[in-house]
Amino acid sequence: MNVSKAHAFYHVISRFSLIGILLLVVSSCAVLPVEEQEAQVDMPKSFSSDGLEFKYPGNWMVQDLGHHYATVDSPGNAIVSIFGNMEEPSTDLASFAKEYDEDMKEGMPGFVSSEGKSPDDASSKVTGEDSSLSGNFKISVMGTSVLHWRRFHRVKKGDEVLFVVTQIPMEDLSTVKPGFDLILKTLAQD
Repeated sequence: MNVSKAHAFYHVISRFSLIGILLLVVSSCAVLPVEEQEAQVDMPKSFSSDGLEFKYPGNWMVQDLGHHYATVDSPGNAIVSIFGNMEEPSTDLASFAKEYDEDMKEGMPGFVSSEGKSPDDASSKVTGEDSSLSGNFKISVMGTSVLHWRRFHRVKKGDEVLFVVTQIPMEDLSTVKPGFDLILKTLAQD
């Protein structure tokens, strides 16, 4: 992702966080069988830090990485990554998705691989000024593949643009989708 020197720290954090998230997903999906739990949307928690605010399921955990960047993890394998206060908010969603995929593949250790192409406009959904792209991909660890669903979101809140990535193994999508929806519906940035 092309960012100014002022936001180089943000880029380094996002790259290392992405690698850490990926390792968490890979280890929990392929090595340890983890049963996904229903998203507790009826008992939401609130997150507020440095102008970034949203509600999330009561049984999920947030990691505040600063600079309007946070990750939210379910007890199983769902991941939400929120990129706020982007210096280049004019970046289109397809370009963001492509760069995210490239960064993820570059950060994978040798025994892990990922198959699938970046989502394109064929999978696009537009609602007002917000848009999203969906796609499926496989993560393979030592020959064991797990099909994943991922959706990239570009959300405009006032004058600010946020990019949100939601990801889950395909078999658990219906279990966590209400949690994804809660976060997206309540997302705000001041």
